[in-house]
Parts: sequence; structure tokens; C-alpha cells
Amino acid sequence: MNQQARRRPAKGRGLLLLILLLAALGGGSFLAVGLLAPTRLAAVHERGLALLHGGVASVEERTDVDGCVRLPDGSGPYAVVRTVREATFTDGASLTTTFTTRPAPSRNVRCGE
Repeated sequence: MNQQARRRPAKGRGLLLLILLLAALGGGSFLAVGLLAPTRLAAVHERGLALLHGGVASVEERTDVDGCVRLPDGSGPYAVVRTVREATFTDGASLTTTFTTRPAPSRNVRCGE
């Protein structure tokens, strides 16, 4: 009987491995969203904080050209775009998230011309 008990696999190991696998996949996808789409990650944070602060009352998002740059090789202008997202919660607290892009070629921005 002792040998039969040793040969029988534990039932909880499969469930534990499944939970660990799902946690690893969830954590990996959370990191991927943060690296590849930071705006979506900010929305996830807003919803998480909304649980603590009684919900989101309003969200305001502004996108402006923050500045422009000229590269040493003479090409340009390159625009730097800044997006500011402000979420106000029902208890009066607010969360402001700012995203700035890499310089991108732009014909619509005047850089001291």
C-alpha cells in the first residue's frame, strides 16, 4: 500500500501548475501592453484606481505639439507630440498621465522660420 500511495500523482499539482501558467501569461501580457501600448496601460491603471476612489467622474485628454527639433544632418523639422490625460475620480482625486512621442518628421510645424 505504501508503494501505491507513492505512485499516485498528487491532484493539486496539476491545478497549481495551471494557476502558475495563467499568472505568468497574465503578467507577460500586462508587461507587453505596458511596453507596446502605454496609453492602454494608463487606462488599466485608471480603472484600478477607480475601484478605490468610487469611480471615474471625467476623463480629459489633450494632444499638443510640445516642440520641434532639427537634427544635425539638416533634416527637419521633427515634431515632438505630448499627450496629457487627466482622470478625475468621484471623490475629487485626480490622476494625470503624460505621454511624449519620439521626434517625427513634420511639415506642419514651424521651427523658428
